[in-house]
Amino acid sequence: MTLRQRFNRVLHYQKVDRIPFFEFGYWAETLPNWHKQGLPPEIDTEPKAYEYFGIENWGGFPCNVGLLPGFETETVEENDEYIIYRNGDRTLMQERKGVIHTIPHYLEFGLKNREDWELFKERLDPNDPRRLPQGDDWDAAVKAANEAEHPVSINIGSMIGIPRNWIGFENIGLMSYDDPELLDDIIEQLCVVCC
Repeated sequence: MTLRQRFNRVLHYQKVDRIPFFEFGYWAETLPNWHKQGLPPEIDTEPKAYEYFGIENWGGFPCNVGLLPGFETETVEENDEYIIYRNGDRTLMQERKGVIHTIPHYLEFGLKNREDWELFKERLDPNDPRRLPQGDDWDAAVKAANEAEHPVSINIGSMIGIPRNWIGFENIGLMSYDDPELLDDIIEQLCVVCC
């Protein structure tokens, strides 16, 4: 049974010889720390670690369901200790330098209200040709997906996770109470892009 067959059987509640074994990935510092704890030094990339630990993987179909184009990134402040910048979804964040990679400190989110949403929405055109491979690249991507022995996915993120990244965890909770129609419009537009 191939991994793809096994995966499809699990999703359809059918019997399998064993369940697939997937992992989410590692921070950049993980493998060097594991080397100190006994991981062989030749296991120095995520694919090698997956093979070493028997972790299986899926493939992705090349498409873009994000903002097209993203907003312009800009550095707001930088010193020896940290950098403050606005990323491609207008989030203002601070990252420390020279320390373990971690989630940045979010200072301000780019989507606060309906006016902001209009700026985001115009970048979520479902018919933008940049969302899918074109020409020969399309044919090659379809052929590879159809022939793969592993599951093939399209990374669409999460219908709440993506807006949460744009709005902020606390703010999305408040928006669901204060302006549920706006949150519904955001999620619906993401669904249209993904479909």
